[in-house]
Amino acid sequence: MCEAVTRDSKLWWTIDGGYCLHYPFAYQTLGLDTTAVTDKCAFSLKCALSDSLDQDCQCKNSVACREVVKYWCDKLYKSYPGKGTLISPYVSMQYLRDRDWTKKKPDSLAYKGRVKCMGYQFITNNAWLYEYSDRFSFYDYRLSEYRLCNMREGIYGDRNYSGPHYDITCWNSSKTFNNHSYQVSFLCSTRCISKYRVRDGILDCYWYEEVFVINNSCPKIQHHRFQCSSSELTCLLIGDLGNRGSSCSNGRDEFDYESGIILSEKNICEERTDPECAYFRNYIRISSNDDTNKTVIANNSILDDYSTTAMPFRSYCNSFFNTKSGIDESPQFCKEWVCSIDQYQCLSGQCISQTWVCDGKLTLFVHSFFFSSLYR
Repeated sequence: MCEAVTRDSKLWWTIDGGYCLHYPFAYQTLGLDTTAVTDKCAFSLKCALSDSLDQDCQCKNSVACREVVKYWCDKLYKSYPGKGTLISPYVSMQYLRDRDWTKKKPDSLAYKGRVKCMGYQFITNNAWLYEYSDRFSFYDYRLSEYRLCNMREGIYGDRNYSGPHYDITCWNSSKTFNNHSYQVSFLCSTRCISKYRVRDGILDCYWYEEVFVINNSCPKIQHHRFQCSSSELTCLLIGDLGNRGSSCSNGRDEFDYESGIILSEKNICEERTDPECAYFRNYIRISSNDDTNKTVIANNSILDDYSTTAMPFRSYCNSFFNTKSGIDESPQFCKEWVCSIDQYQCLSGQCISQTWVCDGKLTLFVHSFFFSSLYR
C-alpha cells in the first residue's frame, strides 16, 4: 500500500502485483495498473492519497480529489487495499468517503477473520470497526490480538477449539528425543513464543510480561547473544547494542566500561572481516563469562564495573562521576537513593551538601544533562 506513506520524501504508487513506483507516469495507459478499470473508487482513492501521482488521475491534487472520491465511491467507508489486508490477515484499513485526503492515516480499523489464541482459534462473527488512534501501531500485533482473543472492546465471535491455535501451556511438557525439555515456548497473554526470544531486545509480549522473566540464560546460543551480567541474564541480539535505549540495568548494552567505548559510536559490522564485527563478537562472547566484577544493580547494592575495588558507598549519587560512563550518577538509580541527614536531595536523586543549595552554581544540572545526553 504505497500511497499511504511518504518514503524518502517521495510519493509512491502501487502497480499491479503490489510493486511500488514513485515516478509520475500514466500507469493505466502503460498497462501497469488496471485499478481504474476494475475499481474506479479505489483508483480515485489512490489518486487522493498520492497527490495524483498517476497522470491518468482525474484530479490534480489531494484537495481536488475529494470531490472525485465522493463521485465514484457510494459507501460511507472504503477498505483500502480492497483485495486483502496488510500486516495481519484480520485487520483492514478503512477510509471515510468524505475526508481530508492530505492525511494518509486511515480513519478506522476493521477486524474480521480468524486469529490463533491460547487454546483456541477465534473467529469474528461480524466486522468490528474501531476509530484509528495514535496508540495503534500497524506492526504491533499485540493490541489486535488482545482485543480479539479476549473479546474486549465490544468484539464478539466464536471459539474454535479444533482450529489452528497455540497450546494452552505452550507445549512446556514436550520433550526431545533424548528426553530434554524444548527451549521453544514462553507464555504471553495471547500467544506462545520461543524462549530464545525472551529479553532479546524485541518485545514480543507486552513489556510487563517479559520483564517478570528476569533471567533468560539462552543455554544453547549463549555465546551468540549478549548477557547483561551474571545476575541479569538476557538474550540480546546485536541490534540491541548501542541503540541508545538501554535494556540492561547496568547499561552495559550501551557502554563498554572496560574499554571506555560508547557502543552507539561503533559502526555496525557489514562484512565478517570488519574490525567492528570482531569487536562485537568478542564483546558478546565475554558477556556470558561468569564475571562478578561486572556492574550489577540489584537489591539496592551496586558494584563497580571495571575495578576489583568497590567504590565507597557515599560516592554514588553525589553529583560526581566516579565511573567512566557516569553510571554511578544515573537518575534512574539515584531516584531511590537515601541521602544523609545533613545533605540536600535533588529531584534527580543526587545528594549534595546543603551549602551548595542556591549558591549560584549549576553543577548538578550540568552533570545530569551530560549523563542524559550520553544515553539519549
